[in-house]
Amino acid sequence: MAQDTTGTESQSSNLTEAAETVQENASSSWSNLVDALPHDPRSWIALGAIGLGAAAAGYVVHLVVFFVLKRLARRADDASSFKILVNQMRRPLRFAFILLALKFAMPSVRAFLDTNGQLGVINHALSIGVLATVTWLGVAIVEAAERIIQHKYRIDVDDNLRQRKIQTQTRVLVRAIQIVIVIL
Repeated sequence: MAQDTTGTESQSSNLTEAAETVQENASSSWSNLVDALPHDPRSWIALGAIGLGAAAAGYVVHLVVFFVLKRLARRADDASSFKILVNQMRRPLRFAFILLALKFAMPSVRAFLDTNGQLGVINHALSIGVLATVTWLGVAIVEAAERIIQHKYRIDVDDNLRQRKIQTQTRVLVRAIQIVIVIL
């Protein structure tokens, strides 16, 4: 019994030491990041201006691209399918254009940051955002395909057994594809 208590106390102290080490590493990493940030207010203003300018440029690119896509959707033969696709891609691409513009603006930010540490963190965060947005775009495209199929095989007709079968198969396939997209 005495050995079990000693073993439990030993495990408890090991866990406490490990938790303290993790906390010390996290606080030192945080303090290093905070210390590395620019202290000059002009640098903050410049960083903000670059970020806002890049985000605005990405948004303008999005507006131009979707203006052209809407024009093309009006002229397309099967306009409803193309409109569905364009509408499903609108929000994910808006974020993608903004994030990509911010990512392209990163080299101009380098002059205002003291070390490459923060630049690496910001660049990594933007990369994760772009990957998440691309995933969102993939899911949106699959949803658009599902809506197009539902539009083509409507179930509001008299003999709708075939249409219901196709829609059910489509739903199952779409869910499976979305899961694969999110996992990848």
